[in-house]
Amino acid sequence: MSTIKTAISLDSSQFNFIEHLAKTMNTSRSKVIGNAIDILRQREEEEALTRELNEIYSDPSNHEDPEFIKALQSNYVKVLEPEEW
Repeated sequence: MSTIKTAISLDSSQFNFIEHLAKTMNTSRSKVIGNAIDILRQREEEEALTRELNEIYSDPSNHEDPEFIKALQSNYVKVLEPEEW
């Protein structure tokens, strides 16, 4: 994976929080920000999947279609895979 150097503007409370996390986690500020972006990306992907499933569920004509059931089961697996039980 390649890295790209960039500059961002933060207010002082954001910077102080990132600085605190970096020291607590014994890592760099860049790594803290990168981790935060990864979390936001994962949340967006999960929310997009939820929106898609909600749209599918809202159409009652899909509820007895075998292809719908198969797709539904596949999506359940996608949603539950990252969960630790």
